[in-house]
Amino acid sequence: MLGAARIALRNDRLIGSLEILAGIAALLLALAFLFLVAPVLVAVALVADSVGFALVLGATTLFAVAAIPCAALAVESGSARLERRRSGLCPRCRYDLRAHASSRCPECGAFTCSL
Repeated sequence: MLGAARIALRNDRLIGSLEILAGIAALLLALAFLFLVAPVLVAVALVADSVGFALVLGATTLFAVAAIPCAALAVESGSARLERRRSGLCPRCRYDLRAHASSRCPECGAFTCSL
């Protein structure tokens, strides 16, 4: 049973770290698009005088702007998961596990041992 708890702990840390990395990557991509690619596309749209091109540019810019809060939410979720693990709370249900000796959370059944 301890082996499964170790795997669950490693997976939980991995998920938290991956959420943070994915959020940072999405944020960097959205900002790169907004500040590097979009100005070039605007110049091309002005030169080409194309309405369709301008609509595509507007849609992709809206997508990039919408990706920024989603990226911030992913970073916050990953860091909160790791912080709950460090502070002795169940990463799934936030049950206080500091006085609990089992490798499972009594509230939700998640593996919780911190090895």
